[in-house]
Amino acid sequence: MDAMVNAAPPDLLSPEFARDPYPIYRTMRNDFPIHHDPRLGWIISRAADVREALTHEDYSTATYAAVRELVGRSILEMDGAEHGRHRRLVSPSFRGRPLASYGEVITEAADELLDELATRADPDLVRDYCALLPIRVIMGIMDLPRQDYTMFQVWYRAAADYVGNYTQDPDVAEAGLRAKRELDKYLQEVIDQRRAAPGVDLISSMCTATINDATLTDREILDFCSLLLAAGGETTERGLASTFRNLLDHPDQLDDVRADPDLSLRAFAESLRLNPPTHILLRRLLVTREISGVDVPAGATMFCLIGAANRDEDEFVDSERFDLHRTEIDVNTAFNAGSSHLSFGAGRHFCVGAMLARAEAAIGIPAVLRRFPVLRYRDGFVPVEEGMLTRAPRSLRVTLDPAR
Repeated sequence: MDAMVNAAPPDLLSPEFARDPYPIYRTMRNDFPIHHDPRLGWIISRAADVREALTHEDYSTATYAAVRELVGRSILEMDGAEHGRHRRLVSPSFRGRPLASYGEVITEAADELLDELATRADPDLVRDYCALLPIRVIMGIMDLPRQDYTMFQVWYRAAADYVGNYTQDPDVAEAGLRAKRELDKYLQEVIDQRRAAPGVDLISSMCTATINDATLTDREILDFCSLLLAAGGETTERGLASTFRNLLDHPDQLDDVRADPDLSLRAFAESLRLNPPTHILLRRLLVTREISGVDVPAGATMFCLIGAANRDEDEFVDSERFDLHRTEIDVNTAFNAGSSHLSFGAGRHFCVGAMLARAEAAIGIPAVLRRFPVLRYRDGFVPVEEGMLTRAPRSLRVTLDPAR
């Protein structure tokens, strides 16, 4: 506690944090597990406190007004019965038979991208694969025309940049909202068609979903598709990018995954823990509550530091190290609400698309390693993580040797 008295808490908006947040996270867990930043709110960093905030009924998710113009009143900020109704209508599209049918879509998208990657003079795993695979998969499970890939990629990047626009750049904000308007117009025509003649795709599934006579409105479907594109696409992109970065940084573990492709999911889950795609989740405290010895008032905005909680030494042995074999990671629970890491959230708001991300990793990671027996960084290249709310390497320039 002396450190808390004699030193100022770290600054999440500092250049030092932007360069490398992980030493700062460690300081916060040890010396400032909770503190108030007048610009942001109350910041918590220990795994126990973060998990409590994500699961306890004293905390509300109604804190995402900043992105409401982009994704509407989404499942992100719904509580109680409203959240339960919406989730029950949406979640069947991401499990069971629908999820199993997405495997063919993922395989086809991965193979097409790898064909293109093999022809690149300066291949970049992020630019040419990780950033493209989730969008092609989303379009595939929506059964949308291939010729619209480029347009969707523009909309995706604008939406993802909008979500991460914590500096409130007006040009970034306008580009995101323009993308939302264009996407809504495009998808409304698709919804009209699927309501008239449903298929076996994601949009048809949402159009026809019924539970106790409850259905999804066109507006709810449009907003969920925007959320899936902006949040689901980016988190999978960044999770894949960090996984390839960690494997390239640890050639011995890369060899392990080559020898046993089933280890791809362990590598993905461990990367989600060590380098989560989303570093911060927001909650609003509904009642006055003591957190790590500090009384926090009702109405407080809570910054839940996923990036810090996932490296909590009380939860993970040698927590700063990438180890796909660590015992604390169980692939049977790493993609559901029993997960030891918090990268998909926790409790009732556990990410509805987690199993889709799992499927993309299970297929997409081994596909790269099969296609390229030699995979290493390009000479002189050093990967750099970027981002505050979401974070991952923006580039992975590599040398490839395609399989004959």
